[in-house]
This record gives sequence, C-alpha cells and structure tokens, in this order.
Amino acid sequence: MNLKKLIKQTLNEVAGISFEVREWAQILSNEIDRLVDEADKVESDKQPKEEPQKVEPKNHVTTYDESDSDYITHFEDLGGDVYDDAIVPGDELMYDAETIKDHPEISNIIKGKTITVSVESWGYSVRVDGNFDDNTYGEVVEDMVADHASWGQPFYDNNTHNELMAVFEGDGEEDLEDVGEYPKSSSSDSWWSGIGGGNYGNYGNWKPTPRAKIDELIINGKDFPEAYKKFSVDKWIFRSADRIEYSHNESGYNKETGEYEVIFNVPIRGLSMGMFVHETKHAYDDWNRMRHGGKPIKDSWEIKNIYTSDFEKLILGGAMKFPQLGGIIRMYYLGSKLETPAYLENEYDAPRAGVYRDTAKKLENFKINHFFNKKGQPAKGLQEEFVDILINYNIPFFRKFKDVGSFLEHTKKYFNKRGKDIVRKIDKALYVHGKVTDSTPPKKWTPPTKPKGGRGNYGTQGTLPF
Repeated sequence: MNLKKLIKQTLNEVAGISFEVREWAQILSNEIDRLVDEADKVESDKQPKEEPQKVEPKNHVTTYDESDSDYITHFEDLGGDVYDDAIVPGDELMYDAETIKDHPEISNIIKGKTITVSVESWGYSVRVDGNFDDNTYGEVVEDMVADHASWGQPFYDNNTHNELMAVFEGDGEEDLEDVGEYPKSSSSDSWWSGIGGGNYGNYGNWKPTPRAKIDELIINGKDFPEAYKKFSVDKWIFRSADRIEYSHNESGYNKETGEYEVIFNVPIRGLSMGMFVHETKHAYDDWNRMRHGGKPIKDSWEIKNIYTSDFEKLILGGAMKFPQLGGIIRMYYLGSKLETPAYLENEYDAPRAGVYRDTAKKLENFKINHFFNKKGQPAKGLQEEFVDILINYNIPFFRKFKDVGSFLEHTKKYFNKRGKDIVRKIDKALYVHGKVTDSTPPKKWTPPTKPKGGRGNYGTQGTLPF
C-alpha cells in the first residue's frame, strides 16, 4: 500500500484537525506551568527573607503601580549588544485570542505596516507607520507588542535587520539600587527595577519575585497513559531559546535508548496555547511519518531543497534586507506543505480572525505585474536582490532559476495553486466541524456532487474527499 495512503488511514484526524494534538497541547501547557512554578519556588526559598520597611518616598517623577510589571527595558541581539529601538512587521505581530475577539479587524489594519518600539526612561512607546488610527487602535497595538515580546517572538534592528529579543524588568541580574529620578539611559538600567529596588513609599525593600534560570524541562509521556496510547512520545523536551520551533533535526527515535523524543526550542516562559497546538502538530506529523517507516521531516524534499538552514535565517529576520523579495520568501514559508497542517489547527481555534485564510487568499491572488516596469523589465534592484540570495544563501530550489523573471513566473503559478488548496482545506475543516457562521470569513464548503455516469467521489463525513 502507498505509504501516504497508509498514514492517512491511521491518522485520527477529521478534516485535518487532530484532537490528539489538542490533548497533548493542554497536558504540556499544564506541565510547563507546574514545572516553572516549582523551579521559581525553589529559587524563591533560597532568597533571604526581609520585612518591608516604611520609608518616606523620594521626589520621583511618577508613581509606581504594582499592577504594572514585566516592562521591556531594552532589546538585545545574539551577541548581547543592547538596543533602545526595534521594529517588527505588522504581519508578524503575534496576538492572543482576547485581541482577536475584541478587534477581529486588527490584522488587516496593521498588514504591511512597520511597527517601531522605542524604550524611553518612562517605559516604551509604540509607533505604527503610514495611515493609522492611533486614537482607536494605539493601545491595542501596544498590548499586541507586549504579547509578542512576552511570547519570545523576534523584533529587528531597523538598520541591519538583525534579530533582536526584548528583555524585561527582572530578566537580568543587575544589582537593584536606590533611584530618586529616571536613569540617563534605559538600556543601562531598568527604571522599573530601580523604582522597586529603591526606598519607595511602603515598599522600601521590594524586590522582583525571584525567577529560576531554566535551560531545559523534560516531560515523560508515559506519565499520561491515555494520551500516550494515541500519540506515543516518550520524552517531551523543552529547551530554552529565543525563538519558537519544533526541532525536526533533533526529534525522533533516540539511537541509544530507543525512546521517541520530541524537542522544542522555545522561550519556556509565557508560551501561548496557540504555540503548543502549532508546534505539537508538527511533532505529530513527524511521528506519523516515522512510525510507519517513512522519511522524517528532516529528510523530506521540502527541507532539503527549500526550507534549509539558510532559508530559516531569512525567515528569522534576514529577509528584511530584501525589500522587494522578502515578502515572497515569507509566503513560501507560510504556504509550505510542512506549515499548512499546523496553521490549519490555529485557524480552527480562531476562525473569526481568519488570519491564515487571509494568507491563503493572498497566495491565491498573487500577481507579479508590479515587479516589472512598463517595458516588462524587472524593477530596479530586483535582479540584484535575487542574485544576492542565490550567492549568499543555500536554497537549491531557488538556484534552479536563471533570473528573477523566471523565478517570479514559477512563484505565481505555485502560490496561486497553493492558496486555492489551502482555502479549500480551511473551508472544509470549518464546515465539517460546524464552525462556519454568518460572522466567519470562509464560505460554506460544499461536498462534490456525483458526476453523470460514474460513482463519484463523495460520501459521509468520514469519507469526504481530499
């Protein structure tokens, strides 16, 4: 039997949605919260106990509200250099389910816009370029930036486009000192830490809650026998990182122990349920491949020819150096056959937002006219960008094309077909699971009709085509 058909027959999915994935995602979320809390408690117990002392406040410029916490103090690159300013494309800004519920239109409002975050002595400011209604959506975007940062998502340096990560009050190990006014530079001292560390009002000896340094957490899959029967991972390994990824290169059967291991590289604190579902789906797909003797994701054609380590560098910020082709590179990632199953799960969880469906429609309607002038020649600098990518990034599929024109012609056909396929998958999933309503973007998916003179490819919910 064809391996692909065998995998499909044994998958416990309905219209691409896996409830085994959701079961494990919830377990992993609960366990990570528990393990982090335990580690923090151990760290807290090590600290000397001090009674708060009432001290008259100094002449501070503003007041400290205990409800304010985890403020961004600065940004850092991988080398540890400090930055007060960073940018993030609106298309990449992450946000939670509450934002989607309250402002379903926000993803369209910030599409294609650059958001600048500047750390000041009093906190940080957020600015959205172009035509933007700051009065209505300013605070919404500020909250989204805070969520994006707390989930460990990357920002970028506006000049080099190198990846930067937000650093929060209490993340570092700087000594807290008495502060009577704002520090000169927010990148050298954390104002919020200083306020807390100084003699301020009734909280003269207030200090941030100690947080343990956690490099790795391991969850034993067999501790959850019911879930293990359906999706048999022996060890779920979470390694601390400044990105979010399922490590397909490291996951799989351990050669020494024979155990099946799943490895995630993630910022261990502040992970959203959407992240757990998305990355667990990648792990589920890989596990299904390997348990049937198929090629793991790391040996697939897509990984070897398109989604190489150099392609990952472009996705993690490098593509911003290519203003004309950077968006196309990101769409190759979002529309890939490896990413679609995971994003489909996220779309199922938040169908009213229609975020991935919007991406699919972009692919389906992708045109290349604006990349060329009236004479049909590539726009200024376009060919140079393409050559730069070919020379400096090992992406074998891109190197099949002699020039940017032939690359774009192929890309258009590929994107249009992929977009159509993804929209169909989304509409089918939402229809089958009863999530299509008057307020959701997708149109109602209609099963194929029986052709004349033949049996046709139709049937009950369990035997729907695709």
